[in-house]
Amino acid sequence: MRNRHGAPFDAGEFAAIRALMPIIAASLRRHWPQVHHPDGSTGPAPGRADADQVFGDLLTPAQCAVTKLILRGHGSLSIAENLGITEGTVKIQRSNNYHRLGISSQSVLFRRFIDHLTE
Repeated sequence: MRNRHGAPFDAGEFAAIRALMPIIAASLRRHWPQVHHPDGSTGPAPGRADADQVFGDLLTPAQCAVTKLILRGHGSLSIAENLGITEGTVKIQRSNNYHRLGISSQSVLFRRFIDHLTE
């Protein structure tokens, strides 16, 4: 992810992404049925958890909204824009969420969510 004032991707970075395309494509093919349903709806496949189900008993609805966007790969600025709050508020929410969940990083958040999905 680029910061707000970062340079555009260069040719070497595009080449690295192209080299990963077979892996990315295979992952999308495998996971597409979980997010695109035959009836045209989207979202977690029936019976699959989302952040509300995994963390809802520990987090407020506002904290779950931030956590959902984190799990979807959004950065603080993008979360702020999506929720109509400041980037500073997002950073405070993120810190509070981690504290309430007893974790210290985004990678642990992802791990806990994935562990719940595979139970």
